Parts: sequence; structure tokens; C-alpha cells
Amino acid sequence: MYQWDNNKIIPAQVAHLPQIVALSEKYQLKNRDSQSAHEEGFLVSDFTEEKYKGFIDRADYFLVIQTKNDFAGFMLAYSSDRIKKDEWLNGQIKSKYPEPFVLIKQVCINSAHSG
Repeated sequence: MYQWDNNKIIPAQVAHLPQIVALSEKYQLKNRDSQSAHEEGFLVSDFTEEKYKGFIDRADYFLVIQTKNDFAGFMLAYSSDRIKKDEWLNGQIKSKYPEPFVLIKQVCINSAHSG
């Protein structure tokens, strides 16, 4: 855990899933107009709660950012050796770059907490 002031970064847990899903749905590209996508960002992967739940055990880095009173965001990343065969694009990247690397899958920060 990393903590400063009233903020902390901790590993994602099942209890965080409703907040993760709600935030990710807010930033899904399909739910954004072009101006808000440009100004605040967007997510392409449309993961379900069940998919995020699977990442809790699988991902090397599935972290949430919490402030004193709010859920600020999350980061999802994992090492190249954890790329599954059904991840076509990630598999292509891994075949081109065989040295171990960390795949940053999603970073999502609520715009209320960005600066």
C-alpha cells in the first residue's frame, strides 16, 4: 500500500468491483461523445464485473486509488507471461517483443480527481 495525505493506493479487491465497473462504464468509448472523450479520456475494453473479478487473481498490478471520501480510480496491468491465448492483439505484441514486459491494460481516473 502507498499512502499520502488522505489518499491511498491499494490492491483491488472484490469489494471494489462495483466502483470499478461504474467508473469504467462512465469512460467507455461507446458512452462518450467525441468532446468528452478528447478532454477526459476513454476506455476501449468493455469489461464486465466478472472479467474484472478474474483480473484480481491474474493481474500483477490491479490497484485502486482511494481518497478520504471517494473512489478516485484504478489501474490494471500484468506481465507478458500472463497474456492468455485468446488475447489476440496482446499475443501479437508478445510475439513481436519476446522479452518480458508489463502490459498496461487500463488506467482510469475519475475526472473529478484529475488535474
